[in-house]
Amino acid sequence: MKSDDTGAVEACLVDARRAGWPSARLYALLDLLLPAHEGLAPMLERGAGRVALFDQTVDAEVADGGPWLVELDAANAELVSGLLALGRDPQGVVWLISERDPPGLAQALRERLNVRLRGIGVALLRFYDPTLLQGILALLSPSQRASFVAPAVQWLIERDGQLVQLSPEKLRA
Repeated sequence: MKSDDTGAVEACLVDARRAGWPSARLYALLDLLLPAHEGLAPMLERGAGRVALFDQTVDAEVADGGPWLVELDAANAELVSGLLALGRDPQGVVWLISERDPPGLAQALRERLNVRLRGIGVALLRFYDPTLLQGILALLSPSQRASFVAPAVQWLIERDGQLVQLSPEKLRA
């Protein structure tokens, strides 16, 4: 889906609602460690619809600079505009469409932050970085991929001017 129109992501939300998820919400998942995201940091404060994923984890002391989950309906116009602009950049955001509320979705995503690597130990899985997400999913078996993305109806990223949909249904194939 060509994403030069800022409405492409919102169109996916409308489609999800029509397809049987009437209470679906649109979220942006962004990594404040990426240089492209620096301008949004001052706009992010914990509150309704804005959750730092490292909160309530062993990495809580660096939560402000890590991944954030933002529900677009709960964000102010300036933040939404910044997220939509950033979403068109390859280092932009991972868009999520989910029926879960912000705390529930944040918890489900926190459960995916750490992976155990044989012979190495625990490692941080940077799935919230849109430049890495497709590669991470490609390493998983079809059932692992479907399980991994299950908290959201759709995961969307920008690739080469296209909005790429990573829905659980498409990943099972």
